[in-house]
Amino acid sequence: QNIFYGPLFYYIVALLSFIVPIDVAFKVLVLLGVFVVPFAFYYLSKSLDFNKRQSFAFILSTYVLMFIPVKYIVANNAPGSIFTSTFQIGLVPNGFVFPFLFLYWGLLVNSLKKNKFILASLLLSFIISREYPRQTKKLWAFGPVR
Repeated sequence: QNIFYGPLFYYIVALLSFIVPIDVAFKVLVLLGVFVVPFAFYYLSKSLDFNKRQSFAFILSTYVLMFIPVKYIVANNAPGSIFTSTFQIGLVPNGFVFPFLFLYWGLLVNSLKKNKFILASLLLSFIISREYPRQTKKLWAFGPVR
């Protein structure tokens, strides 16, 4: 744990623990990551110019895919963004940052329409710097790790 994940999730939990108990802060952030996912999917689908029925089908299909049990995934390896890996394996930071990926994708689509990329670039740099800080530092400093 914490090899591929930056400490932002835990920093936010620690900051919230000044207001509420730390276990409540942790649970609130986990639930926030889970409940924001459909809204992020909806934003992406509207950015892709889906109508309401297509947006609902997109949200439903992607949300259903997040409930796939690990035994049905290739070689029993849980990807980091399904509920099984978030709750049973403990890849909580990945579950927290997962909606940001779809918000970025929707923002990128809107940015391509308007030819303004600053906000999308800032969100992408936020996601990359929070999720993979150690690996990107190694890559920049030493090239690909072999």
